Amino acid sequence: MDQLNIVIVDDHALLGEGLKHLLSRQQEFRVLAVVNDYQKLFSLCEKGNVDIILMDMQLGKGSGIEFTKNILPIFPALKIIGFSAHALPGYVQKMMEHGAMGYLLKETDLEEMTIAIRRVKKGKTYFSNEIATALMQLGKEAKQKVMNPIKLLTSREQQILQYVVEEELTNKDIAERLFISPRTVETHKRNLIQKLDVRNIIGLAKYYFNYLQKEKIA
Repeated sequence: MDQLNIVIVDDHALLGEGLKHLLSRQQEFRVLAVVNDYQKLFSLCEKGNVDIILMDMQLGKGSGIEFTKNILPIFPALKIIGFSAHALPGYVQKMMEHGAMGYLLKETDLEEMTIAIRRVKKGKTYFSNEIATALMQLGKEAKQKVMNPIKLLTSREQQILQYVVEEELTNKDIAERLFISPRTVETHKRNLIQKLDVRNIIGLAKYYFNYLQKEKIA
C-alpha cells in the first residue's frame, strides 16, 4: 500500500506530536514532520514528497491562511486541510479562497480525520458538520460561490484558466508570463479539470464560456 505523506503545521508541540502519533498508527499514513514556521514547511515541500498538509490557523509566526496562500501557487499538487479550534466562517472562507480542500476542528476524532484525508487526497472537499454549519452563516454571497465552482478557484487557477481558454496559450507561454515552470502550469490545469469536473481542455473551455454567459444574463 502506498502511504500518504503528511506534514502537520502546528505551533503547539504537544498537540502536534500527539496527532503525529495517532496518524502514524494508520498504515496508510506517514507523518513526515510537525513544523511551526513557513521556511521549514517550504523546505519539506521542496523535496517533492508531501501529499497532505494539516494546517493550523493560528501560528506564532504567521497564520495558516497566509501559509496556504503562499505555498499552493508554488506547489499546486499539494492538498491542504485547515485545522482549527474555531469554526469561524471567515477562516473557512479565506482558506477555501486560497485553495484548501477541507477544514476540520481540533476536536475531530481519528475516524473522521482519516475520512477527510482520504477524500481530500482524491481531490474532493471535506468539512466537519460544525464547519458546514458555519459556512451557511456566510449568507447569500457565500451560497452563490458554492453554486458557482469557478468562484472557488484560486486567483492563480482563474488566471491560468483565462490564459488557456481565451488566449489559447501553451504551457510554455503561460510559464513565461507567470515566472513558473511549465510543469507547474500543467499541474494547475489538472487541478482545474478535477475541480470543475470536466474531462479535458475542451471541457474547460465549454465550462468557462457557459459560466461567462450566465454571468452576463444575471
